[in-house]
Parts: sequence; C-alpha cells; structure tokens
Amino acid sequence: MKGILLTEAIISLLLVSILLVFGFESITLSLAQTDKIEAQIEVTSLLNFVYGYLSKYEIKHNVSNITAASINNLYWNGNVQYPKVSSLSFQDLSKTISSNQKIKYRKAYIVVEQKPGKTIEFVFIFGL
Repeated sequence: MKGILLTEAIISLLLVSILLVFGFESITLSLAQTDKIEAQIEVTSLLNFVYGYLSKYEIKHNVSNITAASINNLYWNGNVQYPKVSSLSFQDLSKTISSNQKIKYRKAYIVVEQKPGKTIEFVFIFGL
C-alpha cells in the first residue's frame, strides 16, 4: 500500500512539473509576441509621421533637402532611437491619361530600420 501511495505522489509531482514547464513556456511565447506587435506599432507610428510630414509638400516643391536624419530628429525630438528612417529618396513622375492631360505624382522610397540590421522598405505615392 505504501508503494502505491509513493508511486502516485511521484506521478503527481511529475505531472505538476510538466504543467509548470508548459505554463512558463506559454508565458514566454506570449511575451515574445507582445514585443513583436509593439515593434510593428512603433514602425506604423513612424510611417504615419513620415507620411504626414511629406504630404505637406506639393509636387512643385523641392524636397531634395529633406533627409532621413532630419525626419528622425523631428520624430524623436533630437534623441534618435529605433525604429528610425535609414534612407529616403524621391522620384517625380508623370503619367499621360489622355491627349492633353497628365497626372504628376511623386514616389517616396523609405527604408525603416526596426533594429540594427533589420530594415523594411516602403513606397509612398503622393499626387498633386
């Protein structure tokens, strides 16, 4: 009878330890997912700022003086952190839609550095 109680106690302790391991593992995985989602939200916030800032400039305005460093300084108030804009370039284009009508637009190529070594590329298109 004592052997059966000892076996049941050992099995119970084993099951409890397995449950604890899986519990800690699931907590760790959920925290990792939370960090990933938080990083995506930060990138989206930065892109929203960049889009709002660049949308002020019409096609006729010269944007060659706008740099990634100036946007980062404005967004981070001089204390640049990650995510940050690592490169920014513009291309002015036009498309003929009929014999006498042209649409002018600007493409902005933006590379955002989420963390050191991890970059994401985006393209914004601005019309007249």
